[in-house]
Amino acid sequence: ENGDAIVSEKWDVDFISGDFTRFYKDIYNPLNQHEYIDSIEVMEAAINDQPAERQYSTDRVDYHYYFEEQSDRFTIHWFRHSSNETVKYEIKYSIKNAVKLDNNGRAVFSYRLIGQNFPKIVGSVKTVIELPGQDEKTTVSLSEGSVAMDRNTAYSEALNVSGIYKVNADMPSDCFSAEQVYAADEQSYSRYFSKRAAYISCCHIP
Repeated sequence: ENGDAIVSEKWDVDFISGDFTRFYKDIYNPLNQHEYIDSIEVMEAAINDQPAERQYSTDRVDYHYYFEEQSDRFTIHWFRHSSNETVKYEIKYSIKNAVKLDNNGRAVFSYRLIGQNFPKIVGSVKTVIELPGQDEKTTVSLSEGSVAMDRNTAYSEALNVSGIYKVNADMPSDCFSAEQVYAADEQSYSRYFSKRAAYISCCHIP
C-alpha cells in the first residue's frame, strides 16, 4: 500500500527460423501525468525457469539479462542461444510511485503492458491485477478482453493482441497514505519470435 507496483512478466516465445541469442522488450515511458515512470527496480529474472544473472552490457552471455535505461524507455534484454524451440522468459520488477492521484482525488494506475511499437501479434495475453482495496467506484479496464473481478483481484485474457495493451485501474485513495500517492498536477524488433508468442503479466500494487 505504498503506491508502487510490482509487475511480473512471463513470455513464452517460439523461435521458428534460424539461430538467436537474445529476446528483448521495451517498456516505454510516456511522460504523461498518469503513466510517467519514476524508476524501475528489477527484482529477479529467469530463462526457462533458471535464474538469470544480471549484467551491464549487451554481450550475448547465456542465462544473463541486461536492464537498460534510456531517455524514453527501459529495455529488458534476455540472452540465450535458441533455435527452433520455445523459450520462457521471466522478469519481476517494481515501479516506483506507479499509483497517481487524479483531479477527483482517486488513486489511478495506468500502465502499458505492451508498447505501441511491438511489431508482432501476441497470441494470448493473460493479466492478473491485485489491488490494495476497492469501493463501489473501482474500475479496472484493459485495451482488449473482458475483466472479471474477484474481490480485489482482476482477471483478463485477450487473444491475438496487436499494438498497445494497457491497463487502467481506479481505486480509492484511502488505500494509501497521503505521502504515498503522488498527484498528477518502441525501438522496433527484428524477427526474433513468431506470432504465437504468449504473454502473461501480473501486476500487484502493495
